Amino acid sequence: MPRQLPIAFAIATRSHFGTIEWLQEALRHRRATPGEIANQAERGGVGSVIRLNLEALTANG
Repeated sequence: MPRQLPIAFAIATRSHFGTIEWLQEALRHRRATPGEIANQAERGGVGSVIRLNLEALTANG
């Protein structure tokens, strides 16, 4: 069963407030993989916004 992303993710991505910080923490603490985040963002209708942020955060590893 895939890990579920918190509801705060949906709230943060809709308002764009805290999105980068949430993504950094999720990736740093391995709460979700970039692929899981991207898939959930697509399902939530915010894929293009999150994709850009993920690319920026994962460009250097």
